[in-house]
Amino acid sequence: IIYHEIGHLLDDICEFSKQKEFKEYYNSLSQDDIRRGLSEYALVSSAEFVAEAFAEYMSSPTPRPIAQTVGELLDLIYKRK
Repeated sequence: IIYHEIGHLLDDICEFSKQKEFKEYYNSLSQDDIRRGLSEYALVSSAEFVAEAFAEYMSSPTPRPIAQTVGELLDLIYKRK
């Protein structure tokens, strides 16, 4: 839960979900991709998608591909700020 909420905070600070790289990746995924590759809750909004992906990226020693990609994009965008 803590990593999920930190994901929201980072999204707010970095405007991550408004960045071109994120939008392109997010829009390339189907609802089924998100449901199977992350969670049902990640379908609620792009903000919840970011938070769910960040939580998995931070808490799993082997995050699934969506979480890995979002985590890497967030790292990249955060470093630019």
